[in-house]
Amino acid sequence: HLALLTSAGVYRSVRPREYYRTMKRVFEALLRDGQYRIADSLLPELMRSFVAAREQLSISARVSILKNLGQYFALQGDDSRALRMFAIALTASEQFGLHGSKRQLSGMIDDLRGGGQPTLRTFVAIRQ
Repeated sequence: HLALLTSAGVYRSVRPREYYRTMKRVFEALLRDGQYRIADSLLPELMRSFVAAREQLSISARVSILKNLGQYFALQGDDSRALRMFAIALTASEQFGLHGSKRQLSGMIDDLRGGGQPTLRTFVAIRQ
C-alpha cells in the first residue's frame, strides 16, 4: 500500500477523489497492520485530501472516513473522540438508510464500550 503513495502525488490535484481514495486505503491498511506511527504521519494529508474531494464523495464515503477516524482515535486511546466520530457516523447512517454501516458502527461502539478495540469489520464474498 505504501507503494501507492509514490505515484499518488501525480494525480493529487488532477483527480482529487482518486487521490483521497488512495490515501484512505493506505491509512486503513496501516491501522490494520498496526503501523500507527506511519498512520499518524499520514493523517494530515488524508484530511487534506478528504477536504479537496468531499464534494465528489457519496454519503457512504463520508460516513466511511468517520468510521476510520473513530477507529484511529480508539487505537490512540482517545475513546471520547472515537465515540464522537462513531456517533456522528451512526446518525448519518440512520438518516440516509445505510444499514450496513449502522451495523458496523453499532459493533464498533459495543467493542469500545466493552473495553476492547473497535474492529472495522468488512464483508468479503467467498468464491466456491
